[in-house]
Order: sequence, then C-alpha cells, then structure tokens
Amino acid sequence: MPSTRKSPHARQSGTRRRLLLILAGVLVAATVILAVGLLYLTRSPAAVKLLVEKTLSMQTGTIVRMEHLEVGTDPLRLEALGIVVSPRAHTDGFEFEARTLSVQATLSGPFGKRTLSIDGLQLDNYGGQITPHLELPELLTGGQPTLPGRLLKRLVQFFLFSDLIVQSAEALNGKLVIETPDKQARFSIPSLRYDPHDGVQIDLDARIELSENRQILLLPEVRVTVAPSGLTTSRRVNGHLQFRNGNIHIGSTTVTELHGTSEIRYDQVAKKLDLANLMLRGRTTPDTGSKEPVVLETTFSADASYHLSEARVMVSRWSLVCEGLLELIGRARLQT
Repeated sequence: MPSTRKSPHARQSGTRRRLLLILAGVLVAATVILAVGLLYLTRSPAAVKLLVEKTLSMQTGTIVRMEHLEVGTDPLRLEALGIVVSPRAHTDGFEFEARTLSVQATLSGPFGKRTLSIDGLQLDNYGGQITPHLELPELLTGGQPTLPGRLLKRLVQFFLFSDLIVQSAEALNGKLVIETPDKQARFSIPSLRYDPHDGVQIDLDARIELSENRQILLLPEVRVTVAPSGLTTSRRVNGHLQFRNGNIHIGSTTVTELHGTSEIRYDQVAKKLDLANLMLRGRTTPDTGSKEPVVLETTFSADASYHLSEARVMVSRWSLVCEGLLELIGRARLQT
C-alpha cells in the first residue's frame, strides 16, 4: 500500500509558498494603506498641517505652528505660510518666525531605490531672536530602533524615498537678534543661497550695540562662503569670510574703512572653530586731545582658534602694525 506522507522537501516547499503568500498579502495591504493614507492627506489640508506640526514639534523639541499649509502631488510641492517656532517645556530664550516657505521636489527611480530631489527651496521674510535665558531642547536620539520602527523605515524607503538630495535652496530677507546681559548683536541677512556646485554663500551685515544703545561694531558688507566639500564631510567644514567698510568704536578710539578676510575651519567632533590667516586693515583715529585728528593706517593679522566646549580662545600668533608708530607681535590665550 503506497505511503501518503509528504516528503520533507514537499513540506518545506509548501511552507515557503505559504510564507511568500503571507508576505505578498502584507505588501499589498501596506500598499493599499499607504495609497489611501496619501490620498487622504492630499485631500485634507488640515490633516496634513496637523501631522506636519506634530512631527516637527516632536523631532525638534519645540512648538511648531503654521497659519497655512498646502501640499501638492503633481508636481510635488509644499507651500507654508506664517511659520512660528517657539519654546516648550524645559526650553526658553529663542523664537523663530518665517512668513513663507516654498518647496518644489521630484521623485525618481524604481520602488525601493527612489530619490527625493529638492529642486527648489525658498524661505522668505524670516527672523529669529536669542536671549540670555537660552535653553535649547534636547533632541531625541534614542537607542536601537524597535522592530515596528525598522519595518516602518523600510516601508518609507521602499514606497517613498531612500535618498535625498538638495539641488537648490535660498533664504531671503532674514534677521537675527542675539542678546546678552549687556550687549545686543543684530544681523540682517539679505541672502543665503546653496547649490551643490558652489556650496553656501551668505551675505549679511552685523551690528553690535551696548545696552545703552551705543554702537561699537558695524560690518555692513559681510560675505561668508562654505565649500561644497565641507558640506559633505561628517567632521570638518571649510569656508571663507570677507567684509569691507566696517567701523569699530572702542572707548575713545575709532577704526573706519575696516576691511578683513579669513579662512574658516570648523571641526564638528572637536567643537573647534579656526580662523586662519585673519587679516584686518583700517584707519585708526585715537583721541589724542589735539585739534587735528591723528589717522593711522593699521594692519592686524592672526591665527586663532575658539574651543566651544571650553569657551577658550587660543591665538597662536598675532601682529599689530600702526604705520609709522609701532609694531607688536605676540600670542594669547583668553577664557570667555
């Protein structure tokens, strides 16, 4: 009488087929749920706005609010108006506002290897303020992700995108105010632009005033550039600083027509900012008490480092030359 028992190979094949059917069912269900979710979100602006506000608030440890948010899928775009970022519990001393944010993007590539390209990002009429009571939020870093978290991340990578690139970004008409107990620094930032070929370019002017509204520093034409290579490394950022037509008022001494350049290097691991080949040139007018003002052509050069974790400034070399009067060289160490 022939045996009716299935061979081990047949049982394994049946198990694999059932497993594949289960996985296929899960995949189809996930696809349907995602499609329905995307359809709901694109047809319900209020739901999108609430989801974005909650997600950004959770990820940044702040309170994020928007007056209006619109999302489109053909083409892929996002428009936000009246953005406000403010402190929440255990944070204080900062605020950020932006009138408009516009993002245009495209998705390309097959499922599982899709790339989200930010073709254009524009931020306009934004401003921020930092006070002496600054307490930044502690961002959630977490440990090993859970199994549901890993599955959700894989689904997002498969159905939405697994890679992100930024082709162009700009921020226009910005203002930043930083307050200390006795000083206030104001920055007007007409333009901040980024593209992957030229890196970042920032145009701004800076003013520092004492609490009694006396201006001690004015730098009306400042440009900061950051090399593209510095943006792709996880450790070092390299750039260049230049400014012209600045004024400094310290006590009874005034420096006008101040021009300066410096190479910038920032080590994100060591938390150290280097100013290499710093060169300042200007016309110094000390108060000598005479009727005729004395104007000295002055040059200052230095190599300096600021250690953020220790609030310490190291000047490995400095040189001060007042034409026809004096020449000084040295090095210094300052604790701020």
